Amino acid sequence: MDLNLSGRTALVTGASRGIGLAVAQRFASEGVRLHLAARSAELLESAAADLRQNFGVAVAIHASDLSLPAE
Repeated sequence: MDLNLSGRTALVTGASRGIGLAVAQRFASEGVRLHLAARSAELLESAAADLRQNFGVAVAIHASDLSLPAE
C-alpha cells in the first residue's frame, strides 16, 4: 500500500521493540526518514541498523526515557 509518505520524517517512540518497532518498519517501507526514541540505546542501534539495511532509509536514534521531564 502506498500512503504517499515518501520523503517525510516521523518520530516513533517506543521504537526499539513491539508496536513501536512495527510502526517504524511500516514507515520505513514507505520511504519515511525516521527518528526513533526508546530507553535502550543498544536495542535502538540494532533496530536502526535493520531499518537502514532493509529499507534504505535515514534513521536517527534518541535513547531517552520520555517519562522523565528532563529528557
